[in-house]
Amino acid sequence: MKPFIDEIKSELTLFVQNASSVKTKFYDESKKPLVLSSEVFNLMEFLDELLDNNNLAHRFNYQIRSTSITASSLKPNNFVPFRKEDYYLPFLHHLAIQDDKVSAEDLKDYIRSFLEKNAGLLSVHDTLIMSSGTTRAVANIRFAVEFLRKQYLIENRTAAHRRSLQPTMLGMLTLLLMKIKSANGNLADMITLNNKVIFYNTSYYYCYYPWMICKSPEDLIASLEILKTYSTDIDSIQKIKALITEYYSFISDQVILDKHTGKVHIKPDFQRKFASFINSEAYSWYHNDAIIMLRHVYRSLWEPKTEII
Repeated sequence: MKPFIDEIKSELTLFVQNASSVKTKFYDESKKPLVLSSEVFNLMEFLDELLDNNNLAHRFNYQIRSTSITASSLKPNNFVPFRKEDYYLPFLHHLAIQDDKVSAEDLKDYIRSFLEKNAGLLSVHDTLIMSSGTTRAVANIRFAVEFLRKQYLIENRTAAHRRSLQPTMLGMLTLLLMKIKSANGNLADMITLNNKVIFYNTSYYYCYYPWMICKSPEDLIASLEILKTYSTDIDSIQKIKALITEYYSFISDQVILDKHTGKVHIKPDFQRKFASFINSEAYSWYHNDAIIMLRHVYRSLWEPKTEII
């Protein structure tokens, strides 16, 4: 089969070289105009129909490239695609470490940079273009974004009512507390794409987990003393401490940890009361200055430390 494939590639190379001499241009977002060739159109139309009729997967996003994707194409049965759940924490982390304000208009760019950064972990399954016309990995990240919005971990709208992707106060505290409290760099594993994650026992996992690993509001506040190391914004720090006290009290009332079995029991009315808390005066949604400070602190914790000689 391989010599036959090599022969086809050689013939196609000559075909493309001839077709590229066509002068009809097509202008899109690319830096260089594309050449429109009727021969190329006819060939791709024929191939698309032929492969479809034989039920062969053939639409892949070749802009996402890595050795792992190439290797997985040779043995696709050895790989499985990432699920939308696998993107929750990694993509929230990706948004949190951005230097600029995270605008919803730039979601496509954030997805692209995320996939470029993680291309070495993807397989050919993730680059498959589905019947909807969307790459599977891209679709799953968009589903993850909607989940993060529903859990109030990233904003839906800014104070000026513009579409937003900025992590909320709760989203940043979730990441920051998990970073501070995770032992032996465990969070680094959790923010890495991994399709073997098994701790999603509830959709509200991130909403209570960081608080469950602390024994009291005082323990939480003591954990966040690190904020003083990275910021002198006392007003923002006080806002954060006030929210922590209120939210810990809410979590303590709604989530019960069985110390004997280690299981978590969430009261039936949690979802309604959680939404009510998020929209209450206790949790002022637009603590933008505090959120920016938390993002700065969180980003600093991931920056490589330089040794002083």
